Amino acid sequence: MRKPLRTVLSYIRQDHLPLNWSMASVGDVVSDAQYGMNAPSEHDGKTPIVGMKDIREGRVLFDNLARITISDSELEAYRLRGGDLLINRTNSLDQVGKVGIVNADIKIVFASYLVRLVADRSKIEPEFLNLWLNGSSAQRTIKRIATPAIGQANLNPTELQKYCLLPLPPLGEQRRISELLQTWGRAIEKTDRLIKLKEAQCSYLRATLVSWIRWPRCPIGKVITSVSRPEPTPTHAYKALSIRSHGKGTFQRIVERPEEIDMDKVYVVGARDLIVNITFAWEGAIALAKPEDAGCFVSHRFPTFEIEEKKINREYLGYAIRSRQFIHRLGIASPGGAGRNRVLNKRDLLKIEIPLPPKAEQDRIAAILRTADSEVSLLIAERAAFDRQRRGLAQKLLEGVWRVPLNGAVAASAAEGAIK
Repeated sequence: MRKPLRTVLSYIRQDHLPLNWSMASVGDVVSDAQYGMNAPSEHDGKTPIVGMKDIREGRVLFDNLARITISDSELEAYRLRGGDLLINRTNSLDQVGKVGIVNADIKIVFASYLVRLVADRSKIEPEFLNLWLNGSSAQRTIKRIATPAIGQANLNPTELQKYCLLPLPPLGEQRRISELLQTWGRAIEKTDRLIKLKEAQCSYLRATLVSWIRWPRCPIGKVITSVSRPEPTPTHAYKALSIRSHGKGTFQRIVERPEEIDMDKVYVVGARDLIVNITFAWEGAIALAKPEDAGCFVSHRFPTFEIEEKKINREYLGYAIRSRQFIHRLGIASPGGAGRNRVLNKRDLLKIEIPLPPKAEQDRIAAILRTADSEVSLLIAERAAFDRQRRGLAQKLLEGVWRVPLNGAVAASAAEGAIK
């Protein structure tokens, strides 16, 4: 049951704040709250419009916007300006309340499921408000005041302004906090760019090395053998294995109620199997099993194959089956059906050709691509570490536990003892 709104105040107490800080509601620090406009998108529309999908990680992005046709007066009324905050007011509960800041004046408008908040700059820095609304305390409050509906939740901007509270340091300290946290943001953005570059490099290497022009080809059925390990469907909870589309590998799930599944038998996965989802093979749902997948169960829609590793390097095969050309051929071997269901013919799968260089060359290609993939994984891990650091630092700074004095160094509040 939803708790009464009068209980939704703040996760921060006034007496826990530094002496020169205060508590305020969102309504106290914004000068305007405006609903977006409702207009159908048009292929040849002249005005870009920001939607819910364009808010990511606290920023409003403009790289893939829909377009609409509106009058000059509507453009002036709804155009975005630097420092505006957009908040998602209607969506699934996990997405409602998503907030992003606009970084520049721009001739772009915003859609009806969004609300524009305009910060009163005499009281609060827009970036400080954005950081707070994206933080865990504000997001918990937003989830509590959102009204659930069928398949989604709605956030009333009036209730947001009234019941979502925030700690309010002096403007100078707000600026210093924002600047410090933006340093971590720039590190994350730089790492994101490096990840994109490395991923593009990996894609180029895969296309160049797993070459469908340079190397002779052979049917994949020459290097894999169908294997079936049937067992009666367990009567207790068990681990089932599934495959993500677009070559993204396997994932496990727990089947809690086997009695509700209409299958007399399931099939055991081996640690070094090749597995295909015959319903979504055309979408790239094919993968090599991982060691931890051994012993999981699959249905008859997930045929398994043993790899003849004397003939082909297992890693090399993994790259070959994720190639654009191979997935295209999977699509050809999967006749159309209702919706996205296009069932792969198992015999046709075995006829699909793959490039097959000499075994020593396969080993070399696999080693090069493994190294390239490892570099991407390291960058992704580094990016996650930066994000954890930023979130932890943001919580301490925005709640006044740590202070940022004039020289920019982080210091603890008086309650914690100074950090010099």
